[in-house]
Amino acid sequence: MRNRVLVSAAVLLMASVVTACGGGGGGGGGPVGGVVTPPVPPVTPTPPAPVPANGLPASDCAAKPSGLACGSRTNAALNGAYYKRQARPGFPGGVLTETSLGLVAPLMLAFSSGAAATAGDETIDIGSALTSATKTHFDGPLVGGSDALGGFGLRDLGGGQSLKVFNLNQGSANTLDYVLLFRFDGVYEPTNASTGVKESYKELVYGAYGDFSAPLTPGVYYGVASYAGQTRGVVNTGGAELQTRSALNIAFNLETGTLSGRTSDYQVLAANGVVGAPASPLDFVFRAEMPGWRGATARAYFQTRAEGAPGGDQSLRGQVAGGFFGPAGGQPEEIGLTYSLENSTISTYGVGGANLVGALSSTPLGGPDCAATPGQIACATTAATLSGPSASTLATTGGTVTRRLDATAADISVVYDPQGAGAADDQYTVRYGPSGYQRTFQNFSKTDDGLGGYRRSVQFAGGLGEALYLIDIDNVFAASLDYVQMVSFERDVSGGGVQLAFLTVGAQTSAAAMPKTGTGRFEGATRGSLSMGGGQFYTTASDIEMTANFATGAINGATFNFRTRNLSGALNTLGNNPNFTFSGSIASGASTFSGTATAPNLINGPAVSGTVQGAFFGPGAEEAGLVYDLANPTGGIFMQGGAVLGRKP
Repeated sequence: MRNRVLVSAAVLLMASVVTACGGGGGGGGGPVGGVVTPPVPPVTPTPPAPVPANGLPASDCAAKPSGLACGSRTNAALNGAYYKRQARPGFPGGVLTETSLGLVAPLMLAFSSGAAATAGDETIDIGSALTSATKTHFDGPLVGGSDALGGFGLRDLGGGQSLKVFNLNQGSANTLDYVLLFRFDGVYEPTNASTGVKESYKELVYGAYGDFSAPLTPGVYYGVASYAGQTRGVVNTGGAELQTRSALNIAFNLETGTLSGRTSDYQVLAANGVVGAPASPLDFVFRAEMPGWRGATARAYFQTRAEGAPGGDQSLRGQVAGGFFGPAGGQPEEIGLTYSLENSTISTYGVGGANLVGALSSTPLGGPDCAATPGQIACATTAATLSGPSASTLATTGGTVTRRLDATAADISVVYDPQGAGAADDQYTVRYGPSGYQRTFQNFSKTDDGLGGYRRSVQFAGGLGEALYLIDIDNVFAASLDYVQMVSFERDVSGGGVQLAFLTVGAQTSAAAMPKTGTGRFEGATRGSLSMGGGQFYTTASDIEMTANFATGAINGATFNFRTRNLSGALNTLGNNPNFTFSGSIASGASTFSGTATAPNLINGPAVSGTVQGAFFGPGAEEAGLVYDLANPTGGIFMQGGAVLGRKP
């Protein structure tokens, strides 16, 4: 008789998937926190920032006395992130001999402030750790300049040595006070040890350097902080380098320590001086878990993966590195970062900066307003039956794997019974008719598997282990989802086997209350499992966005920022890309939808494709939930999971 929750991976195909699974749900709408993939701003050309006559603008030192240009700094060491490359001589287009991006310690860049009231008199020294160039000292003045993409302060030493410090077009503010965004062009002239001949290398560095803000401490600020700004960089195709600019939006979840960002509205400066759209999409997205957030104190910098944005070129892959900047011991008022992405034909790299939009909240998030919105799951005072779509996989010791995907069905539900005033005694009863399974769970404990948090209840029935997970989603529009919740259950099956299921359930929107006009944009996150065949199994998480046209009934969506956890608990070891897109339609006279899905980059060969089933939740379709099942006809490759999403205004 087995008295454990999970059977051995050596005995059962799916056991490894279940072992790695981290489920668990936002528990009926409690304040689980939310990071928003920042909204895409309107695609409207932005005029160049005004350029002062002598370069960098004068800072408002009365309001921000610790700004970089204020005070009396002399050779002060700044922190930050960089992108660096060297071009090898003698090759068409300058074949790269070195390309790197990362975070660095002080002494990489030294800064002297000059006079606070004088613009452009700052002195900047590029440290030897950032460059091998022959000249690295840039004394003022930084001369004002601009191109059709924006303004900058420029110091040109001649001979290929120059420093450009960008002024950004950021609407309410076109400067950053605590971080410098710059491009350094240099010439490295080593002597070839074999020939004794001096060689000449072109060197380029993009940097975001300044004063890191105070280390971020969980529990000091709450809610979601939004940052808005721009990037400046280049796109390189076949050796031709064109200047670029884009909008940059970043959101930081102060509840979970999760940061997400996106670029949009890319513009390219052609060789003839005309600004236009790039030849191929350059928009990218990124997501970072702030280091140390689950400890006592998080660091003020990050480095993470980046990829092409949904609807764009998702073959773009690369990295983003940056940090929060601000007054010593103060709020993280600015973000500065560098980026580098490429695919088989292009590479794009540069620097970006963004200002805090609004003040950070020091007030903890409150609970649900049950008087105003009594239909929220968390407002239930008696047992409430939650329905929605579901996906499950049943595997036997003989190797038979049966997958299924169900739309909302009467015999599939979760009954939430709040019992008392607190969450400690909450009961959840899973009813999964296709397997004749029904079980009640209580006494949930909170944990985290590296992909996100969840609450878990484990128990035994007849010597067989079973567990229910209530999944916390940290990338949703609001601080919590009020009407939909993702749950996952796993269980040993009598006779040898295991079952893993994902359900997105809640207070489904009535058909009569469905919007009949307009469109809705939804954002959220997925949790699921992935089998790559040959014993390769992963738990997965990703961001997801979806657009619903309520007038035509069309729905379209995509996942991005997929993360994985393998059997050993290692994160993000999968070399393939599980991102998938989907499209479908809302059922006539109903609040459900269905469609087809494709993951084009997961494997070589036949596409990994399948279906999605979903529903809208809340009194006016404020939220959505879906499940997905995609597979390849050969090789044992399949992926399943669920998603919950909140509607953006």
